[in-house]
Amino acid sequence: MEKITKSFEQLGYSFEEIVLYEKGYIDTQNKKYKIAYRVENGKLSLAFTRFVDSEVKINKYEIEKDKQMAKKWCSDFKKITELLAKDGVALKKEMIKEPEEIEIRYEILESSRNSKIKKHIHSKKE
Repeated sequence: MEKITKSFEQLGYSFEEIVLYEKGYIDTQNKKYKIAYRVENGKLSLAFTRFVDSEVKINKYEIEKDKQMAKKWCSDFKKITELLAKDGVALKKEMIKEPEEIEIRYEILESSRNSKIKKHIHSKKE
């Protein structure tokens, strides 16, 4: 896992230690966006996520901006896999979806000292 975390950090992403059978978030350079991760049965799942303060309607402009940020994440992920390959870590990519193929994932933060996720909301495909 150390090589994986190092590859993410080289591109400006940060997170607490990934623990097997755990889930959490990887911080991006922009505090509104995170990469949700889940480790289960030896597989790492990742999902680009935007955090919002409340369940408000997200306009077309914001959705387009979110898609652009998701495209940047996709580009960075390709670079991360290349860095890992150079370090001798090959990732078997089972399913990759581009931002145009899926809805952006939105999550609402709960106002608490732990900033736990309150609930998950979806945007509509444009």
